[in-house]
Amino acid sequence: MDGQGTVKKVIQMQCVEQYGGNPGMVRIRPSDPDTGIVFTDGKRKARLRHEFLDTAWSGSLIKTIVLSDPESGLKVRGIEHFLSTSWVYELDNALVEIDMDPKLSYKLFRPFGIALRNTVIFPPFPDLEKSLCDRIEEVGIVRGGEKKVLRLKDGEKIDAGKLKLERIEGADVQIRAITEYTLRDWDVVRDDVTVTLVPEDYKRRAHARAYFSAPHPKRAPEGLTRVVGWIHSFPALVPKGVMKFAGNFLYLGYGLGHGVNETNSFYPPRTKKEWREKENFGEGDKGEVAYHTAALDRAGDTIKNLDLAFGARPAGMKLTCKFAGHKDACDFVRDCVTKYADKFYVSEE
Repeated sequence: MDGQGTVKKVIQMQCVEQYGGNPGMVRIRPSDPDTGIVFTDGKRKARLRHEFLDTAWSGSLIKTIVLSDPESGLKVRGIEHFLSTSWVYELDNALVEIDMDPKLSYKLFRPFGIALRNTVIFPPFPDLEKSLCDRIEEVGIVRGGEKKVLRLKDGEKIDAGKLKLERIEGADVQIRAITEYTLRDWDVVRDDVTVTLVPEDYKRRAHARAYFSAPHPKRAPEGLTRVVGWIHSFPALVPKGVMKFAGNFLYLGYGLGHGVNETNSFYPPRTKKEWREKENFGEGDKGEVAYHTAALDRAGDTIKNLDLAFGARPAGMKLTCKFAGHKDACDFVRDCVTKYADKFYVSEE
């Protein structure tokens, strides 16, 4: 297949980190073949490797992907969406500079041990990953070095319950996501969507927002899961002004304030009708939160992670995720490496 990719020239974008609302700049610089993706805060570097990826609490009811480099000690949180875009656009090598400008509250909290140390947050782009898609297409990708291909052997599939990987014809990778949420009126929103991980299809979904609360668990009795899901949708009852004010104090490890808004987060509505009206694709598509799960979450924490683990680009695969989260995805990839490696093969195509 085509060689490894890197950007032809520097991409630079201003961003606002969600948890503390700290402004900053992200720069993506070209790198040589076989150097991989490296994150830096200007002082230390964190190399993107499968064994350095894990999940961590973001400070709320959800988890996020965190990259922890044991040599430098630097931790980079919230990189799952960037990983998705980098895989779709075959960005294999890059130096990613995260230059945050912490607010005064963060600086004041540090001496008291409140502010997180040795940790930077990868901030969302202005129009989520669609902004990065536009910039990559604008500057272009240049190739060099060798890149291998990872496939499942004929007749093989891996079924881990919440995540299932199977072989399909051709070279495309598809992700099917099934999501389900209980609303304040006890109605249930269930979506079932499929994304093909090619730039044109991915970019259409790259601005899909994540659900602001949490889905209810699926291993508990049905009545209990409905109750838990109903409780998790509590923001629908809170006036937006009150919710935004309360958000200033939710993530004190990042300072007072937050960068959560309706551009980057899907606030829980009260009814299914309101849910559908809030979806922002504008192309007749429904299932925004499910598309976020498929395109922006699983493409990064599963498909890109498989690429890193095997040193080869997945091809001819379909991943189905049903009520799965980041931890499920990371555990699944580890199992692929430790338990199911004999179901894969690597080629030079």
